[in-house]
Amino acid sequence: MDDPHFDHRSAKRFDRQRASGPFGVDEILPKKITAWVNRKHPETQKKQVLLNFVDWQRGQAARILSDFELYVYEWTLTTVKFRESLDKQDKRDVAQSIFARDRNGRLVPLIRGIRSLTLEGEEDDADARAAALANLPLLQRNALDELVADEENGLTDEDRPILDTCLDMTQTEFALLETLIRVYDHARCHFVFEICEPAVKRFLNATRIRYEENGNRMPFSVYRSTLLDRMQNSSILDGLISYVLKPRENGCPLSLWVAERVAERRLLNEDGIEMGEDTWLELVLAFVTPEEKQTLRVPARDQRAENGDAAGYAVATLNGDAAGYAVSHNVNDHL
Repeated sequence: MDDPHFDHRSAKRFDRQRASGPFGVDEILPKKITAWVNRKHPETQKKQVLLNFVDWQRGQAARILSDFELYVYEWTLTTVKFRESLDKQDKRDVAQSIFARDRNGRLVPLIRGIRSLTLEGEEDDADARAAALANLPLLQRNALDELVADEENGLTDEDRPILDTCLDMTQTEFALLETLIRVYDHARCHFVFEICEPAVKRFLNATRIRYEENGNRMPFSVYRSTLLDRMQNSSILDGLISYVLKPRENGCPLSLWVAERVAERRLLNEDGIEMGEDTWLELVLAFVTPEEKQTLRVPARDQRAENGDAAGYAVATLNGDAAGYAVSHNVNDHL
C-alpha cells in the first residue's frame, strides 16, 4: 500500500524479480539506505549513481556495500525485536552480543553440531538419562576443544569466547541468535537490488535463479562477490604508477622514505604485482642522494650480489641501515 508506483494492471511477477524478504514479503527499504539512493550531489544536483559495472570502481563499491550491511544490521535488530515481541525478560542481550561479533554466522554451524550431541539412548531408563544429562556438558566441552584444536577449521583465539558463550546459551537464546543471522542474510539479499541500476538488478536476479535451480538459496556472500568481481579495479595500476612516479619530498628523512617504500611494496605484492628485487631497489634509490648512499655504504649495482646475506643487498638491507639514521634530503654533514 505504501508503493507510490503501484500499478494494479501490471502482470509482472514482482516476487520473481529479486530475492524475497526475510519474512516472505517485500520489506520497506531502511531509511538510511533510502536516503542514499535518493541523494543528490550537493554541487551538481545530479542523482546518486547506483551500483553498476561501468562507472563504479571495485574499492568504492566495497565501501558502499559495507555501509549498506551496517544499515541492514541495524534494521535487523529493530525488526526482529519488534516482530518477536522481545522484552527484557527474554535475555536477548546474549544473542545480540554474539550476533554483533559474528553477523555472518560463520561459527553457528560448528557450534550447532556440538549442541546437538547427546549421550541418551532410546531405551535408557530415568536414571541412565539423568546420568547422561549430567555428563553432557563434559562431552560438549571436549568436543569444542577438539574443534578449536583442529587447524583445518581456521579458528582463532578470538573465536573461542564466542564458541564458549554459544555453548552455554539456552535453547531460546540460541534460537534467537539463529533468527538474527537468518534475517540479516535474507534482508541483505532482499535490499541489495534497491542500490543497483536496472541492468545490474537483472544480472543479479538471473544469477540468483540459476543458483537456486539446484535447490540452494543464494547467500549474500555470493551477491557481494558477483557484484565486486565484475567491477573495474584500477587501484592496482594506480598504485603501481604512484609507486614509480612518487617523488621524495624535500626534507623527508631517508629512514621514513625507505619505510614508506617497503610498506607500499608490500601492498603491491598483495595485489599480485611482482618485480625483481633489483628493480624494487632501484626505484627506491632513485631518490636517495649520493651523500646518503655513501653514508649507508650502498654498494654499486654490479657489487650488490656480493654484499649482505645470501640474497645480496636488497631493499630490506637498505631499510635496516636507514632505520639507524635520521638522514634528511638537505643534510650533508650530520647524520
